[in-house]
Amino acid sequence: MQSKLATWSSEDQGRRFDRLLRVIANWSWLQEAARVALASSGAHTPGIDGMDKHTMESELPLQLESIRSELLAGTYQPQPARRVYLPKAKGKQRPLGIPTLRDRIVQRAMLMVMEPIWESDFHRLSYGFRPERSVHHAIRTVKFQLQDSTDTSGRWVIEGDLASYFDKVHHKLLMQCVRKRIRDTRFLSLLWRFLKAGHIDKGLFRAASEGVPQGGVLSPLLSNIMLNEFDQWLEAKYLSKKARKDRWAWNFGIQQRRPIALRENRQWKPAVAYCRYADDFVLIVKGNKIQAEALREECRSFLEGTLKLTLNMDKTHITHVNDGFVFLGHRIIRKRGPRGTMRPVTTIPKDKFRNFAQRLVKELSGNYSENKMDLVEHLNRQLAGWANFYQFTDYTAVPYGKLDRILFWKLAHWLARKHRTSIKELIKQGVRKPSEDKAKTWTLFGRNGKGHLREIALRRLVTSRKGAFRWRNPEVNPYLPREEKRNTVTSRYHDVAMAMGHA
Repeated sequence: MQSKLATWSSEDQGRRFDRLLRVIANWSWLQEAARVALASSGAHTPGIDGMDKHTMESELPLQLESIRSELLAGTYQPQPARRVYLPKAKGKQRPLGIPTLRDRIVQRAMLMVMEPIWESDFHRLSYGFRPERSVHHAIRTVKFQLQDSTDTSGRWVIEGDLASYFDKVHHKLLMQCVRKRIRDTRFLSLLWRFLKAGHIDKGLFRAASEGVPQGGVLSPLLSNIMLNEFDQWLEAKYLSKKARKDRWAWNFGIQQRRPIALRENRQWKPAVAYCRYADDFVLIVKGNKIQAEALREECRSFLEGTLKLTLNMDKTHITHVNDGFVFLGHRIIRKRGPRGTMRPVTTIPKDKFRNFAQRLVKELSGNYSENKMDLVEHLNRQLAGWANFYQFTDYTAVPYGKLDRILFWKLAHWLARKHRTSIKELIKQGVRKPSEDKAKTWTLFGRNGKGHLREIALRRLVTSRKGAFRWRNPEVNPYLPREEKRNTVTSRYHDVAMAMGHA
């Protein structure tokens, strides 16, 4: 059914779909939605009703039949989400809403029917929370956009940042965008009830007048639907083939000093490149800083005037690419290569490195009663996740080596404090090669918290594999049927958290 929806939406860009509520209320459709919802790691976290994964699985047929009956009768009422807060940089907190498992199943069913439709409409340069697209796709796209010239000047980057985007989405404007593709009134009414469900914060109910709840599976799709209007505005004004052709003709007239260009005192129009991941975007301007500032003001006017969103001017910087800028957890900068040409490279931002190192050091700064085998295993998992995220990044040897030295000596101090002995004696006993082809590191032997006898070595980041990102960008709607089998990659929670977080 998803391939049919994708085919119909691709063949007719103006088609509005009906009878979608009957699709999501189908028994097999709800079963698949429940399977996906309960397979996620977040299924163990209950909502305000206290129902966890184990309870839901024990009475799943009864729950699905109840959900199906309420959906068809039009009486299904989403419950408020349970509000929790996650730490952010500089002591700030990110609000997160945890829906009930029943609501998560219904949201998953709605997502399964909406995503194939909108994948035909979304912009090719939008990468956030989309199938077969990842953080590294977006980073590679930006690097490609900066490779079209060896000139060291004329590349100004606008780092777009929307202030509290998920909390500021205008409900009526969002529903107008959804109605462009869906005309099923019962489905639209259900979506409206989800938007207005509100949340419970510290025991108090708070109604939702705007925004989409962070934590629901529908929220990323709804945010993309809203910001697709911004994508299409930029496409029509700067990125489309017609816009680029008009810009070339305009600038060619200025170069040739044609009478109409002189009479109208025409100014040079810069080329513009664009990439967006969720609510973070970059605009690359092939011109001067004044032109970049004018483009930023145009974007602010459209976002605030048309979409009722706020562009955070304090964080929306304009930076020259030779000075470097941070996008999705990577620092992108243009440097001179070995052949004398300028090329864009990615590095690990200093803030990311500092925050990650401080977090690991904090774990090794106390709690000396913890099992040493479990501690090293926990450290290794974090190091493996970090190395996996930055495996396509340039110039990682120096920060990796520095972090390896910090952890080596911090673990030495932790073990010395735990066993009340000298670091010199511990190094004699515990520092050796885990195998013949590996360098020396802390290699501990003992029982873990479960009583299993084992040997474990502290991971060294400098031994992490490196590679080039070779995954292709999807050319068409990924839900369309195709004959060839393609290996694809989609960013999951860990990559998104690394890209959007502060550690």
